[in-house]
Amino acid sequence: MPPTAPAYQKAIEFLKARGHTPQNLDEDDQSSFLEITAGEYARIARETIRRYDPNHLIMGCRFAGYAPEAVLRGMGPYFDVISYNNYSPDAPVERLRQIFDLTGKPTMITEFSFKAMDSGLPNTKGAAKPVATQKDRAEGFTRYVEALAALPSCVGFHWFEYRDEPAEGRFDGENSNYGLVKIDLTPWTALTDRMKEVNSRIETLAAKSAERGN
Repeated sequence: MPPTAPAYQKAIEFLKARGHTPQNLDEDDQSSFLEITAGEYARIARETIRRYDPNHLIMGCRFAGYAPEAVLRGMGPYFDVISYNNYSPDAPVERLRQIFDLTGKPTMITEFSFKAMDSGLPNTKGAAKPVATQKDRAEGFTRYVEALAALPSCVGFHWFEYRDEPAEGRFDGENSNYGLVKIDLTPWTALTDRMKEVNSRIETLAAKSAERGN
């Protein structure tokens, strides 16, 4: 940034207070300044939202993956829930525990999904490696959400997405079998039937896990 930029000036002021310059800054300088920057972003966002909406939870940034710990420490005081997207085959339970330990705030997975090669779609664009069949999608869903429900600090999850993407690709080229329904709105019943069964007992599982303090 140019020397006249307020952010540049703030960074120089920060380094001077630590006896450093841009030429000899270290990893601790970078991490500490990142924490301050993230905290300012979250503080301003929270204060602005609360000015107009005092009654709803602030669900965080919906990070596209696990955020640096400095960012989590900076934002933790200002968000009611720490949220991020995850497309691993298994729920990121240890990462979610780390977030809770760092911030003291509950967590939410705001995107996850499984796509299958028996769908007839290319599945060449979009997050996650494809599984083989719709049954594998159903098994993946079960394994993933039951692990989340067993973690008291996790308060929810969002499946991506309702409808399959077109074979020729959507606006950004994604062409994957993420949907609960096909492009013509026909349900993928192996998945949706399993979701009905699992979701019908997910709150009971979460309550039992909370009682055990897992």
